[in-house]
Amino acid sequence: MEPTAILRPGLKMKTHFCPVPASLAAHPATLALKKRIGSTMTKTMKMQVMAAFGILIVFMGCAIPSGKRYYSGVPHQQKDVAFIILNSELDLRNFAMDDQPKKSLLLVPDLCEMLPGTYKLELRYFRRNNNITKEGFSLYTLQVTAGHVYYIYTEFPTPDTWRPAVIEIAHEEDYKKITELKRHRSDLDSAEYVRRKVNKYLSGSRTQLKKVPGLRIKGIHGWETPDVMWK
Repeated sequence: MEPTAILRPGLKMKTHFCPVPASLAAHPATLALKKRIGSTMTKTMKMQVMAAFGILIVFMGCAIPSGKRYYSGVPHQQKDVAFIILNSELDLRNFAMDDQPKKSLLLVPDLCEMLPGTYKLELRYFRRNNNITKEGFSLYTLQVTAGHVYYIYTEFPTPDTWRPAVIEIAHEEDYKKITELKRHRSDLDSAEYVRRKVNKYLSGSRTQLKKVPGLRIKGIHGWETPDVMWK
């Protein structure tokens, strides 16, 4: 069954100007890097390198898991579950299966192992280019079929609007849909990347989501603090 989207046509994105934080610019490691850059780079290029290096320092040791199992009990056979893979510019903020209460996510893996069913997904689009950040949220309803892989990416009806889109992979030849799309969208993942992502996840421990205390997060309805979250 083809996935269907519930969204307002052309979801607006918010744009923010994001200068390099003073605390990162003054970090000893950042200052050392600045000295090593030398005079061969422009001021803008230097700022980009320092910002990226500072962010790496902040998040070092806090890597997001590469995949999570979104159901309890023992892992099911591959033919009985489905996999959702998000493009790097998308986060899954919360999800609800059928009529069950939604679950808010603290850390969002780039692969989600799901049971078959109808899911309501709240997706966040986030992109930072130089000092400009674009952000937007969307609700998306996805009918998940066992044995299928779903690659979720972004479409842009206009430069300032976006919407989620899905490539459903039911058979090996369906990976060609990603290859064809990537010819026009260099920002998307390759078919081989998606295939390897699933195979690597299946060869691992297939860790289940676990419950943690809620934190204040931003979603489609603004800021909220769930009682519990999942990671």
